[in-house]
Amino acid sequence: MNRSAPGAAGQDLTAKARIRNAALDLYAANGEDGTSLRTVATAAGVTVGLVVHHYGT
Repeated sequence: MNRSAPGAAGQDLTAKARIRNAALDLYAANGEDGTSLRTVATAAGVTVGLVVHHYGT
């Protein structure tokens, strides 16, 4: 599921928005127990440190 606006490329979103979208997609698909910070970071194309910076643990 792609939560970006129609026609908008993922690169147009801020890192925080990419993290949020990736997390929502992964939680919907895998649930809380199946989603790690590392998985969210990889899907968003950022580091785990940046996820923690924006959203905490």
